Formats: sequence, C-alpha cells, structure tokens
Amino acid sequence: MKIAMVSVGASPLTAHSDPRGLHIAELAAALARQRHSVTVYTSAHDGFPGRTTRDGYAVVHLPQDLGEFADGLVEHWQDRPHVVHARSWESGVVSGLSARRAGVPFVLAPHGDGENEPPSARRALCNAADRIIVTSARRAAELVSAGARKARVRVVPPGVNADVFQPDGPRASRARPHRVLWVGESPSGYGVERLKAVRDTEFVQENESTRRLATAERAAFIRSADVVVCAGSTAEHERTVLEAMACGVPAVVIVPGGPTDVVVHGVTGVHVSRDAHVELVRTLRALLADPSQLDLLGTSARDRACVRYSWDRIATDTAYVYEQAISAHGGLLDRVAQE
Repeated sequence: MKIAMVSVGASPLTAHSDPRGLHIAELAAALARQRHSVTVYTSAHDGFPGRTTRDGYAVVHLPQDLGEFADGLVEHWQDRPHVVHARSWESGVVSGLSARRAGVPFVLAPHGDGENEPPSARRALCNAADRIIVTSARRAAELVSAGARKARVRVVPPGVNADVFQPDGPRASRARPHRVLWVGESPSGYGVERLKAVRDTEFVQENESTRRLATAERAAFIRSADVVVCAGSTAEHERTVLEAMACGVPAVVIVPGGPTDVVVHGVTGVHVSRDAHVELVRTLRALLADPSQLDLLGTSARDRACVRYSWDRIATDTAYVYEQAISAHGGLLDRVAQE
C-alpha cells in the first residue's frame, strides 16, 4: 500500500526532541517494516533536504505556507498514493482538499491543535474524511457528540517502543527515597498539604523540557519514578503513561478524563476519582509502602505495553483502517493489490 502521511507541524527528523515527531517516525517505520511504501510530507525546516529516506520510509519537506504546501501535495501525488493520512487538524485542512483534488481516500487523525479551528470547520473536515482515527474511546465519543459520523470513527491507541522504554537501564538521580512523576494538571490542585502526607516522596511534574529530552534520557527519567500519576487527558499524556508502563512503572489515573483504556484498574495501575483527594493520598502511600505490589503492577503494566501497544501492533491496526477507508472511498482495494 502506498501511504501519504501528512504532518504540517511535526517532522520525523526531529524525533529526538519532539514527541510528535517521534510518534510519526515510529509509526512510519513500523508500516515500512510491513512492506508498505510510506512517504511523510512535512513543513520545511532549515538544514533539512527536500527529500530524504530514513528507516525504510521517505520524508518530503514542502513550503511552510499552507497554500503552497497544498499545491506541493497535489504535484507530488501525480503518482497517486492509495491513502492519505493527516496527522493533525491543521494537516487535515491542508491535505483533505488535496486528497479530494487527487481522488485519494482520506484518513484524519485529529490530534492536538483543533482548538484553533471553529467547530463548523472541524465538523466539515470530519465529514470529508473516509475514516477518522482517535486514540481512545473517550475521544471517539467526544468527536461523535461534536458531529462526526460514528460509523467512520476508529480507535487506534498510541504506541510505545518497548525496546527503549524498559525496566532495565540507567535511572535519573532523585533527591528523596521515593519519586512520583506527575502528568497533566498541576498537583497543587490536589492540595499541597495533603500530598505532603506522602512522606519521603518528591513529586516531579512533567513539563515541556522533560518531554523534549533525548529518548534515552527520557527513559532514564521515567525509570527514576516509583509511580506515575496521570491527571491529564491529552494524547501526549497517554504516551507518557505508556512509556512508564513499558518501563515497569505503574500508573495512578485520575478519572474521569485519564487514559482508562490504557491502564486496567487493579491490574496495571489504579483509578482514583478526580474529587477523591484523600483517596489519592492513601493510594500513593499504600503503593509506596508495598514494593511487592508495585512490582506486581509494574510487571503487568510492562506486559500490557509490549503486547497491546507495540508499534508493530499499532501499524497493523492503522493499516486496517486504511483498508476500510479505501473500500469506503470506492472499492479501490483491487488496485492496491495489483500494485
């Protein structure tokens, strides 16, 4: 299958410092390993060539002006791809029209930047897509509530490189006997005085600088934690939880809103109600006081990350959505098979 992956704001060539670029790089490489022909179209960056190859897939840099970017897509698609995969709302705005002009099936993965688009524009873009990929059942429900057609929405979770994010390896230093990595909204909202009751523990909040650590450094940073608390709801927060699970670090997920699709309550982590601040403190104290329970949850978390969220599994799931989009667009699977 010939796949055109469009990412206006993130390049796989910046994967070492940009988690969005890393996600694209991992997915493109996994699809290439499955013998698909993948080309990633992204915005031009200083010092990057117009076209290059990496890990079995091609990267094409187009002008940053969105109009010129769209024209560049159509020009490159004279040899039509079998499917176009837009990696964000903004990428969908650019590639959706180009895909229609080229007569190519269009898959939208609306990650991250949709707040800048008016609801009517988002709804129109969803209606233009042959299939829509979201990372969780909660996001699927939100999109359908906003007007997307339920029959077109598919859940494909983020993936994780379990060879890099694994329990064995260096750990970043920490100042106290225990460390809790906090992801999402500030822990101050849960009561600083209450959290002090979790003794001998430092709370470290993930931020832009920790997200942009080189991959090996980031793995060492995550391994330094005993537990990760996820009080966020974005795809970025989901990815951090997955990386922690792959490192054997169990997660405490604040619900509703947290990645409950990823963390199985009582098996790979714990769910705690958003308003139950005292319960959160009790949960953290109990986990940190029981190393055997931490190890049990961490081992199960690692197993789930490796089996369900490996990039090869995510690539297979994504390719299946592509096939559905091609079929819905007009039964072009025979042409894909012939080529």
